[in-house]
Amino acid sequence: METKILSLKILQNRLTECHLETVLATLDRLHDATATDTLGAVSNLSTEEVVGWLEDIIYTAQETLKEMGLEAPITSDTTLEAPHPAQLSLYGSR
Repeated sequence: METKILSLKILQNRLTECHLETVLATLDRLHDATATDTLGAVSNLSTEEVVGWLEDIIYTAQETLKEMGLEAPITSDTTLEAPHPAQLSLYGSR
């Protein structure tokens, strides 16, 4: 019985494709809302707060890639492109 509980805890703590799909779906929904100027309908966060969160997400993703031995995000065509640092902090941080 204890083995089953331990196995379930380990499984619940593992990051899966489903977790990453959820992150991407959330970002896609945010993108759709901003593209249609309906951010207020899907979030109670201000534009500045959303920008701060996005900058934190970008920073964390880039740091994760660095830890994996990559210096820049991999695009869908597998070429490496690094955004200019000024592009990441146009709006300040939260």
